Amino acid sequence: MFVPSSCLAVVDAQWLTAGIIVLVGLWMVALGGCVGSFLNVVAYRLPRRMALSYPPSRCPVCGHSIRARDNVPVLGWLWLRGKCRDCGTTISARYPAVEAITAMSFLLVGIADILGRPRAALDSIPGSSLLTTWSTYLVHITIIATIITLALLERDKLRVPRSLLLVSLSLVALWQCGVHVGKAPYGMPHWSHVVSGLQETGIGATWGALLGIVLGFQWPGTDGGSHRRVRCFVAFVVAGAGIGPAPMGALAAGQVVSYGLWCWWRSRHSSWIRPVPKWAPWMIANVLLFFLCFRCKASG
Repeated sequence: MFVPSSCLAVVDAQWLTAGIIVLVGLWMVALGGCVGSFLNVVAYRLPRRMALSYPPSRCPVCGHSIRARDNVPVLGWLWLRGKCRDCGTTISARYPAVEAITAMSFLLVGIADILGRPRAALDSIPGSSLLTTWSTYLVHITIIATIITLALLERDKLRVPRSLLLVSLSLVALWQCGVHVGKAPYGMPHWSHVVSGLQETGIGATWGALLGIVLGFQWPGTDGGSHRRVRCFVAFVVAGAGIGPAPMGALAAGQVVSYGLWCWWRSRHSSWIRPVPKWAPWMIANVLLFFLCFRCKASG
């Protein structure tokens, strides 16, 4: 049967696009796994004022450094069956869990920002959607990585270092400048767009700070009010700087409403539900749901 060459070209283009989407998705998973591995280090060393790069990660019992082939996110832990290669000490499942959660979070954000609308991601028009799309993705994964770090600190009941807020806010400001520069007409000066990005970051961070202060005092907890308020403040400042004042208000409302629904559900199933939810994991779920719902709707 004769098949027109135009039909074959369309099929080939579809397969090529699908292949690129799969490769980009795998790259996002790998990036998330590596970042998750780094967040494990940050959550342990930063509150203790230890250097992040030295000494290399090692077994706390025998002191042997972790080999490069064993330091692959998730897969290295599975390959070693959760034990140190040298002394056989059990390695906590928390490490691969954080890596897997971060990897899946980066993929979900990528689906909302890029993979759900591949035309915007693969557009090659100079100075347009490539920089804006990928800068937006970087803003969102920076927010996710910050909140995951806060969740680890909450789990360990450790203080939040000021450097975490400064570094996260600086990265968000940098990516926001990329978002605004990408929107500039080709060949036009970009300094005004850089200033515009910094202004949006500042306004969003201020609004997020106000919401963080209010919700930090209202959200219940058992791990110390001051630490919880600081975590809430940092998370909302970084999120507000990244997504802007209006979306930040919607996200805060979602956080409050979802908690109200949880309280209603708990009143009917109080025998098996924990009395107080952890704040940071709750916000991770809300942020991911926010990105998936609103970003996919915007791209549809």
